[in-house]
Amino acid sequence: MKKVFLLIACASMMMSAVAQKQLVEDVQKKLSGIGTDEQVYKTLIDQITPALSNSETKNDALTWVTAGKAGFTLYDKNYENKLLGKEMNEAAAYSALLDAFGYYTKALPLDSVVEVNKDGTPKIDKKTGEPKFKTKYSKEIQETIYGHMNDFGSAGDYFRDNQNYALGSKAYSVFYEVSNSEYGKQKNGGVALPDTILGQIRFLQGFCDYFGQDYNNALKNFTTARDLNYTQNSIGDFWNAAFAYKVQGDLDKKDYAKALTTIDGALERYPNSGLVLDMKGIILEEQEIENSGDKADIEASLPYYIKATEAEPDFAQAFYHAGRVLYLRAGKIIDANPDLSNDQLAPQVNPICQEAASYLEKAYSLSKAQGQPDNQSKHLLVNIYYQLGEEAKAKALEDE
Repeated sequence: MKKVFLLIACASMMMSAVAQKQLVEDVQKKLSGIGTDEQVYKTLIDQITPALSNSETKNDALTWVTAGKAGFTLYDKNYENKLLGKEMNEAAAYSALLDAFGYYTKALPLDSVVEVNKDGTPKIDKKTGEPKFKTKYSKEIQETIYGHMNDFGSAGDYFRDNQNYALGSKAYSVFYEVSNSEYGKQKNGGVALPDTILGQIRFLQGFCDYFGQDYNNALKNFTTARDLNYTQNSIGDFWNAAFAYKVQGDLDKKDYAKALTTIDGALERYPNSGLVLDMKGIILEEQEIENSGDKADIEASLPYYIKATEAEPDFAQAFYHAGRVLYLRAGKIIDANPDLSNDQLAPQVNPICQEAASYLEKAYSLSKAQGQPDNQSKHLLVNIYYQLGEEAKAKALEDE
């Protein structure tokens, strides 16, 4: 009885394998009928999808090649329409193009067939003693992908313009990958595209990541673009914003180690970045406060704030932070000596207050010049002026 069940199970598995392979053959026969019809394409993809995961067909390059050809066919037919001045279903065509790339890249590593002798035994490589392999689809796959290289860039432009930032980033990533691949270099006379173009591609990918709120990848792509000497489209501002969002995300999670790793990596590349230096100070300060509470000693942050002001003399935030830490230093001395008068404290406190005032005055002045007066700097300055006995300056500032 058990043997009967075993035979039935084996027969069922064989029928399943045959059915899946037949399914792939059926889709192949229907490829030419796709034309520009998105629904026909989707129906064929739905039809072949089970074969992409079935154990009998998922490791066969032909399965993935067939799915990929469906996507390239829909794209090519739509693009032909565009060249003829007819309507092109861009959303469907570019989405199918990205799908096709994914299917073809799945096919490539599977495209190796053992060479056999006339008697069916494997041919053996005399040098290695291993069976010989040959490829069947790889050349066609690579030619097709490379032939659509610029189309992936156009897909990125389309999705970016239509605010589909996830697909825009994916399309630009493929454009970069194909153009910078060994095969791409070979087709381009043995060299990659110029750094200016590669940098622009990474910038556009970072742009999509940024507006898609994927700040980690935005920072990576903006960094690569800058490393390729791309300087257009305010990339420095975009890099700063992506960097700040990424670090802030780590701070929100209180993951100070990760934030510091990001900061220190950035400082290696950009040691004179006011933003990076300022953020290093912020992280050290917040980490100390988290660990020590009211007893926190935030002095370790001050050198980074001061370096930030020296690196970028128009960076108002860094001046505010430097002045604030000095202001707090003076406040600690006052709090620690409640029995001393202002005159008695003056030798210790006033020099610190004067130094703090110089930073805060610059912070306030810069913020006003930028059209956004910083009330925090103003408030601390008023207190300092009173501490220094400069009541007229304090009142004049209060009245602003």
